[in-house]
Amino acid sequence: YCSVTTTQTCVTTGDCPPGETCITQVARYYAYGVRNCFGMTFDPVTTALWDAENGENVMDELNRIDPGVNSGWEQIMGPDALDPQGIADLWNMPGAGVTYSDPEFSWTDTIAPTAVAFPFATTWGTASNDRVLVGDNNTGYMYSLPLNVARTGLEVAALPANLQDLVADNQTEANQVRIRQGFGAITDLKKGPDDHIYLVDIFGRVFRITGPVPVTLQGLTVE
Repeated sequence: YCSVTTTQTCVTTGDCPPGETCITQVARYYAYGVRNCFGMTFDPVTTALWDAENGENVMDELNRIDPGVNSGWEQIMGPDALDPQGIADLWNMPGAGVTYSDPEFSWTDTIAPTAVAFPFATTWGTASNDRVLVGDNNTGYMYSLPLNVARTGLEVAALPANLQDLVADNQTEANQVRIRQGFGAITDLKKGPDDHIYLVDIFGRVFRITGPVPVTLQGLTVE
């Protein structure tokens, strides 16, 4: 395809409009329009890929990344309805059509989301099977968000009323889905072989967060 003109295909640079360069190897991509993805994981139930994207100075995002999706960077940050630019302003991969998808959740004030994890079949109990966890860099908080039945996004009705637009407008709103604090910047969240959730922070500390309610922290020495 042509590097700027997307309505005309080309095989060599000579086929492109003046001043443009032919690019031919674009068939192998999974997603694009992604900015500063600090964490990603697969849903153990659906195998769908989810990621956390850091905005430039507003609108951090939690996204489900379906194959071929355009995540919107840099024209759209956060949900399209709240951004002055729109889908018409996006560049789309030739032949793919419009594949833009709004984030599943956004934070207007940046928290720098990092790790993403699904506490499915853990010691936290079955009540946590339909949750997605997000850790952040700026505050060292862990957030828990409810998934819908199909696990394709969040269950809006299960969120506090002022989060049902799927945007935390400030830290006070974000704190409504915070379930733990007191860490350094969170870098990793994983389900361990013992079915506990493990958390790593920027100070090199590893915490085992036990169930059935995630309140007990056991600091482990990192070798």
